[in-house]
Amino acid sequence: MPPLASESGRMALRLCALLADPLPLLSQGARDRMVPGAIAPMLDQPALRRSLSASLRGKPECAVLSRIADRLVAGDLPDAARRDFDIALLPLARLDGLLARLAAVIHAPRFRAAVLKSDRAALRALFGPELSRLATEEGLSLLAPLGELDDGAPFPPAATPGLAADHPAHLRALAVLCARLAQGSAEAAALLWWRITGRDAPDWPTLTARQDACLATLLARGAAA
Repeated sequence: MPPLASESGRMALRLCALLADPLPLLSQGARDRMVPGAIAPMLDQPALRRSLSASLRGKPECAVLSRIADRLVAGDLPDAARRDFDIALLPLARLDGLLARLAAVIHAPRFRAAVLKSDRAALRALFGPELSRLATEEGLSLLAPLGELDDGAPFPPAATPGLAADHPAHLRALAVLCARLAQGSAEAAALLWWRITGRDAPDWPTLTARQDACLATLLARGAAA
């Protein structure tokens, strides 16, 4: 067993907690997809919670947690793979921030292409002032290669301001991040996609070396911290 004070030890402890109750691993969207609405209000009942946890542990994407824990204990999980799983297991609030930044940079060319005042206002309402600044400053310069990963999916009219979890821009950012994880661990990529969407993993986008380097820059500058 790795020392509990080490990064691997802390990760092993967190995995044990998630294996006991995987529900906190899931985004609200994934919960809505996997937990029947009729039982959602009763999840504070211990017997029901244990039954649901057992069901979730049987999912292929969730079962990978047990394999990671075994490899941590055996000391044969490489540092690179652990870093991939560190990202895949980030707390949901930190993942939301990371994916929002990545979505803004990927879709930065839309800011430049927006001719109509209404189109520019819609983009600012979607991403907010901080992410709009990131998109127009660095997304069109330092991190511009990531703009080539915009798949062109139209943005639906927003009922409320902000980037919802099921918005095409958010899902594209998630797919791009998963594509980077998949280069080191297909299991980490599938786990991240499942915990956010509740769905099976699709085919990931293909990243060029320049795009991968930009993603590394975005992560290294604290987006995942």
